[in-house]
Amino acid sequence: MRRIHAGILVLVSGLLGCQSATPSAETTQQVVEESQAQSVFGAKPNWLRFTDKPELFDRVRDQAYSYCLSGGRIDMECASKQDEAVEASVLAIQVASAQAEMTNKDALGTKERWVAMNPDIALRVEKECWSLYEEHGAADARILAVCLGNLTDYSPLIQLPVAD
Repeated sequence: MRRIHAGILVLVSGLLGCQSATPSAETTQQVVEESQAQSVFGAKPNWLRFTDKPELFDRVRDQAYSYCLSGGRIDMECASKQDEAVEASVLAIQVASAQAEMTNKDALGTKERWVAMNPDIALRVEKECWSLYEEHGAADARILAVCLGNLTDYSPLIQLPVAD
């Protein structure tokens, strides 16, 4: 009987030890915030002002930094690439929106003009890109950036009915 109790005690202690080694959500958020404050972009990047969804992209950035977390620390090289990806995503959406609002769309290339004149295309591509990002864990912002990077002229997800 004592062996069973001792075995259970060892098992429970081992499980508790494993749980204490995993950082809590609060600790992770604190590490993320400290690392963001030390980044080139700072705690609140300027590019968050270029979107009508700053809370969304702030969360994307938090998740991207968490993606770079290992051993209780953020890999700042990884975080820098994530920052660039989130910025690129924000700017891609902003460019697509600005092109759609242009009065002289003839100044755009064939594909850009088609997307600008048919804003539903950009919305469909955005939706597909967000879906792809979420399907892959909603953690690595580079997935979102690569997809949205082609938003204004071409998308491998949604073929445009034009040719150069």
